[in-house]
Order: sequence, then C-alpha cells, then structure tokens
Amino acid sequence: MSILAFQDNKATGNRSMSGQDHAIPPDLGGPLFADAAGAPQVIACLPLAECYSTTFRNLDVMKGEGEADAVKVAGTEA
Repeated sequence: MSILAFQDNKATGNRSMSGQDHAIPPDLGGPLFADAAGAPQVIACLPLAECYSTTFRNLDVMKGEGEADAVKVAGTEA
C-alpha cells in the first residue's frame, strides 16, 4: 500500500512492498502527469494532429521514481 501526497511538483510519502516501507524521493524531476484510470481520456484531449509529440512525467510507484513518457502521433487511420 502506498500513501502519497502531491504538492509543488513533488511527491511525499511511503510505499510498502514486501512488508518494508520505502520513502518516495522528494524530487521526481519535474511536474507529474496523473497516471490513473482517466489518463487515456486526458491524452485523447490533446491536439493529436499528425506529427504531434509531447513528453510527460509519471511516478512509477513500484520503482519509487519519476519517469518520462513520450507520446507521438505517427499517422492517421483512413
């Protein structure tokens, strides 16, 4: 179980794995995108024109660190 708080581009809290608590590092490298059940709907609202690309950061709770994820529109369907 993880208990996290997000404020000012930082996450604080602990994650519990295999009965051990691990602190989340305070600096995750920048603002975080909410990676949750509604994330695909948020991505669908981006201006997904051909050649559009963006990068956003998520918190990998299992690793306890921030990670950058890229989105790029490769083409359109006919």
